[in-house]
Amino acid sequence: MDFRNVLDQMIERGASDLHIKLGARPQLRVDGALLQLNDAPATARELDEVLDQLLSPTQKEKFLSER
Repeated sequence: MDFRNVLDQMIERGASDLHIKLGARPQLRVDGALLQLNDAPATARELDEVLDQLLSPTQKEKFLSER
């Protein structure tokens, strides 16, 4: 999954939400409907890298423990 490409698609399509799940293709919420992207499904490594970029170590620890 190319996270930068997914974010670019969000902007281009005016998406309000991004849904990313391990092993599934990313989905965007556009005008209330979910739209599945053609990007490759996210791997565990890619999701971990995204979390590292978005969350502080404390936030990541809390997210992983509480979901």
